[in-house]
Amino acid sequence: MAPLGGDNDQTAARSLAQGDPLSAAVAAGETVDLGGARLDADRLRKLILAHALPASVDGPAAAVTPFGVRIRNAEIVGRLDLEGADIPFPLVFSRITMEAGGQNGSILLRDARIRRLYISNATLAGGIIADRAQFENGVMISGGRIGGPLAVRGGEIGGALAVEGAHLGDDRIALLAAGVRIRGPLVLRRAQCHGEVRLQRAHLEAGLRADEMEVTGDEARLYCDAARVGGDVILSKARIDGPVSFENATIAGSIKAEALRVEAATAGFNGAGLEIEQALELAAARIGGPLNLEGARIAKRFLAAGIEVDGGDTAIAADVIRIGGNWEMPSARLVGQIRMPGAEIAGQLRLTAAK
Repeated sequence: MAPLGGDNDQTAARSLAQGDPLSAAVAAGETVDLGGARLDADRLRKLILAHALPASVDGPAAAVTPFGVRIRNAEIVGRLDLEGADIPFPLVFSRITMEAGGQNGSILLRDARIRRLYISNATLAGGIIADRAQFENGVMISGGRIGGPLAVRGGEIGGALAVEGAHLGDDRIALLAAGVRIRGPLVLRRAQCHGEVRLQRAHLEAGLRADEMEVTGDEARLYCDAARVGGDVILSKARIDGPVSFENATIAGSIKAEALRVEAATAGFNGAGLEIEQALELAAARIGGPLNLEGARIAKRFLAAGIEVDGGDTAIAADVIRIGGNWEMPSARLVGQIRMPGAEIAGQLRLTAAK
């Protein structure tokens, strides 16, 4: 990609400002509906940069638009490469298709600065690569299919990161967000994640909302080790066809995972060293594999009525666990022993009708 603000970008900006009909529509705040026509990705890149860099243009400049660049019903040909770009307005793509894929995905936003990214009902052959990118007002992906990972490692998102009702990933990797900082909620509600979801060392200031999320594929897993979560973690009715790990994570609210399904025969749910400022709620959860809570601290309650754990020799490992209230597990179905030497439970341990 040419350096931003260089001769190529200035020439593109001048050209677009002097009569490109797409540029005129963008400057007027209109959504550009192409009716299914093809749009070259390099032309789209130049269109975006023309409106982002008016100060660098020698001659008539494309107007900076507060409305952003809005493209609908287009087949975008090639990879949209905006690596390192500074884009002071939203990018909105609706009902687009892209066949470019590979290591750099369909959309490359690595190290970019963008006001907001919104993608709805799109079909992308590849992923969205946005490591170390900064999004002032958030990222939203609604519906559609992203055929590769969403990568935001080391990035910063000023609002929410929301993937709702969308298919994400290539069966190996769905979401790579290690070390990301998200000031709004991370929303994966009803997301279909095909591959691993990695949130190690992520700072989620407003919580994780992943109710009814499904994580499937050859490398299905959910890793949140050493994450810091400023609100609740909601995994109610989620299904993960692989291990779940919150080892050494810190949760300011509760983990609410009623009817969670985990299928990982050897790993199960790993919460070793987990710290929860409110409650751990696993009522009616089914965990294939052990539930490891060794060294965990739960400030209030551990509620798991009707939980089923198939852990082999050990169903629940809770060595030196500390719970500030009750441990309630009535009607539980456990394959394996409960191991809890050195446990401290401030309230009651209730295992009524557990087997």
